[in-house]
Amino acid sequence: MASAGGAMQLKVLFVGDVDVGKTSIFELYRTHEVAKSPKHTMDPVIKSFNIVTMTPHTTVELHLYDTGGQERYKTLTKQFFRDADIALLVFSITDGDSFRHIEQDWRQEVLNHNEKDVMMILIGNKDDLHEERINPKSTSRQYAEIHHMKFVEMSANRRDDYDKVDSVIREATTEIVRQRRNTMSGPVQQEDERIVLDEPVHDGLVQQQEQKRSRCPPKTCRQVTFLLVSDAIVHSRCG
Repeated sequence: MASAGGAMQLKVLFVGDVDVGKTSIFELYRTHEVAKSPKHTMDPVIKSFNIVTMTPHTTVELHLYDTGGQERYKTLTKQFFRDADIALLVFSITDGDSFRHIEQDWRQEVLNHNEKDVMMILIGNKDDLHEERINPKSTSRQYAEIHHMKFVEMSANRRDDYDKVDSVIREATTEIVRQRRNTMSGPVQQEDERIVLDEPVHDGLVQQQEQKRSRCPPKTCRQVTFLLVSDAIVHSRCG
């Protein structure tokens, strides 16, 4: 997402099946309070606020996009997904289909509408309903690892779980800030690799001098030093 006035702005999507708790997580993160009765609307809900990332400490403006129940009517537009920076893929641990649809639908929708990489976060909601669990945590974690996603299980009905969603979003935001700073600064030039040769001298002391590596391919030479009384013999081996 483009930055305005020098401040970095990031677009954050909350996506997933109907009734998995996206809006409840959205409201918990936005207000620090449990949503009593989230309302479904016909239009996406957009809220903006600033957060400060971890090192480097940078103020970033987040624009949060909740589907507003549009997935119920399959009316989400390309514009909703386009230019996303972070996507929270939400499923319910009590609903097997909602987890399968993460791969079949929601992850693909995010990928198909964005040319750049999007930082994805897999969220298993409703983990307070232990007895109704269908999706094993180990399976969800493995899926997240395969696709290089961050993963967290939580319940939007627990106020303390604000910390979980805040932490994972803050981590993702910090990584994006670091990546963009590195891109803007360009590649770091590395100095020529050098090896140290030990030369014998008559008084038994060892003098050190630097000599550029020349005969061996990069990263294939290793220095082996044998100390003999007052002499030092250095061999460079390739391989």
